[in-house]
Order: sequence, then structure tokens, then C-alpha cells
Amino acid sequence: MSLSLQERLSIKARSIWTKFGEIRDSRGLRALERTTTPDEFPKLAFYSPTRSLTLEMRRGPNREPETREWIDSIPVGSVLWDVGANVGSFTIYAAKLGLRVVAVEPMPHNLLLLVKNIALNEVGGSCTVLPVAMSSNNGPAPMSLSSLRFGSAGHGFGVFDKFRDGNLKLAELEFGLSGVTVATAISQMGLPAPTHLKIDVDGIDDQVVFGVADYLSSVQGVCCEVQKIPERRIQALFEHLSASGLNFSHRTQRNAFFVRG
Repeated sequence: MSLSLQERLSIKARSIWTKFGEIRDSRGLRALERTTTPDEFPKLAFYSPTRSLTLEMRRGPNREPETREWIDSIPVGSVLWDVGANVGSFTIYAAKLGLRVVAVEPMPHNLLLLVKNIALNEVGGSCTVLPVAMSSNNGPAPMSLSSLRFGSAGHGFGVFDKFRDGNLKLAELEFGLSGVTVATAISQMGLPAPTHLKIDVDGIDDQVVFGVADYLSSVQGVCCEVQKIPERRIQALFEHLSASGLNFSHRTQRNAFFVRG
């Protein structure tokens, strides 16, 4: 007998909590220390419960050297919003360099490691974790998880066709999730306005920028993933940032960089 959609989702949900239980009940996750700069500063350590995540964390922030160099250029004491923080490699790197970081990550399995990695690296005083999805509007939308693997990416918030009908792949799990704008998080949650924005949310990065609203006037620099955004929306993003006084600096295959002035 075939299972109903509700029954299949229930099984998926139980599978997620089983994974969480394995982590919660273990006596300690394997910690992987990785030196991320040639002069051995700063040293970063990450919990890595799977082989695939171990391979990823061995590179740390160096997996995106242009993004790491951009973070290197941010003045000490600045406020970086890391939207799509995943398990925290860039969040922790930035905090070690003296930045105040708001780490935004809605995925429960990544959020667990993000918080543990912040504690492991002793940067809790410099980091605020915001466990929500972000977009251009407040309110609920469908959330599609590409994988339940720790450290996984490629999820979609409010994206209806990203994983369906043979386009890329089917989602491991879909559920409703409330999202907020950056502006709402600042005005209603008392969070510091960003001086710098790093956005990596797989396809709605431009929508997150639009949700910054008037606070964009205080932003000095932006690193925004554009690899998965249609070209017409990239053009609209560039025009929006330019109108806010943020000029295009350069673009890699993955990200576009903007600077004020």
C-alpha cells in the first residue's frame, strides 16, 4: 500500500530527529583543526561528523579565496551579516579577525554544527546566531532541503521549481518556514545594522538584498552569490545596489562584489 504525503513527511521528520539524536547522545564529535593562513593565524577548528564534511572543512574559508580576501579587507569592529552561514567557516574566520558577526542559518542540521563550532572556537562573544530564513518579504514560504547531510547546501526558500520535475533533483524534505527581511530583523529584534553583507542562499540572494531596505545606506561592502540567479535579476540587483551608492567592484564565477564610493 502506498503511503500518503503526510506519512512520507512524517517518516522524513523522524529520520531527521534520529540524526540529531545520534549527535546529541555521542560523547564528542570529532574536531578537525585547520590552519587557514600561511602565517598560521587564525587557527580554526570545526566539528566534522562525516567524511564529506571533513574534506570540506580542511579547506575552511580557503574554499572561496576571493571571499576570504574580501573578509580580510573589512575593518576590525565592523558588523558582518553572514546570510547563509552553513556550519560557520566564514562566520568564525571573520570573528577571529575582530569582526562582529550576525550568522543567519535556518537549516536545523547545519545550525547545530554552527553553534557548536562557534563555541569550539570561543568566538561566542563576537557572534549572534539568527536561525531564520531571509528574503525580500516577511512571512511563510515553502522550504526545500536538497540534502539532510551535515554541511549541505543548495536548499531553496520560496523556490517552487528548483528541485521538482527533473530540474536538478527532488528535495529530501519540504516544509513551510517563516522568513523575515534583514530590515525586520534589525528593527524588531534589536540586531546591529550591517556594515558588510555576505549572502549565499542559493538562488534568492538578490531578494535578501532587497529586504535590507533603507539599512542598505549604511552598508560599505557586499559579497553576493550570483551564480544561481538569472541574468535579468542580476542586472536588477546591480541597478538596485548602484542606486544605493554601492558600486560594482568585480565578479568571480560564484560571487559579485560591491563597495561604497
